Amino acid sequence: RVVLGVAAYLLAAGAASGGEVLRPAVTARACPREGRGFVALPGGSTCVRIGGRVTAEYGTAAGPGRRAAERRGVGSIAHLTADIRTETPYGTARGFVRVRAGAVWAD
Repeated sequence: RVVLGVAAYLLAAGAASGGEVLRPAVTARACPREGRGFVALPGGSTCVRIGGRVTAEYGTAAGPGRRAAERRGVGSIAHLTADIRTETPYGTARGFVRVRAGAVWAD
């Protein structure tokens, strides 16, 4: 909930012009039956939880015949997850997506 609130605030603050403050049209409702972090989508019984993280690193390494200062690299990895659940006459239907992307740059 906090992440959605912060994102909505940043979008509103960035889009506001001339002292005008934009407010989100819909407030997110918690979905306690699904667990921590789930919010209900407007107009139905579908609940969603979105999460992720980004990591970055910088390092040096020595290879055969090379000094450590001659080999440098930067890398980053991003993880994004989406968990979607909705009630059906047959029970809970669940969709789960996990995406991982990364890049490494070396001298």
